Amino acid sequence: MSSITIQEHVILHLSKYSNRIPNMYDMPYSTTQDGIAAALGISRAHVSLELKKLKGKGRVGSIIAHTPRSSRKRRTYFLEPCGRSAVPEINERIMQE
Repeated sequence: MSSITIQEHVILHLSKYSNRIPNMYDMPYSTTQDGIAAALGISRAHVSLELKKLKGKGRVGSIIAHTPRSSRKRRTYFLEPCGRSAVPEINERIMQE
């Protein structure tokens, strides 16, 4: 059984997009709540709760942006510096298991 929490899974998922500068014109669908839920195989409601906790800790930020799969702007998420700094430690724990 993995000791990686859902919050850590969200951080690792968003870390795939950490080289992108968040902008309101073009963000990947995978950075929306629906995209994160689909990638992790959990409900959108669960993703919403975990993102709220991560935002409270200062690890995740959000902006409203266009996404390829939507005709309207959607809230998209990205890692704040605090969240990016957690990625190596999470990866190290995964490697040890």
